[in-house]
Amino acid sequence: MKRSTNKQLHSLLNQTGLMSEKESLIYSFSEGLTSSSKELKEY
Repeated sequence: MKRSTNKQLHSLLNQTGLMSEKESLIYSFSEGLTSSSKELKEY
């Protein structure tokens, strides 16, 4: 994931109060492949 996109993701998670859920959200979104936003691919 691009650094700017990762920053946007973190900003949105902070604004919505979901930062504490970040790892589980990413894990679910990636279908169990990763819990790190840095490892997500952009399409």
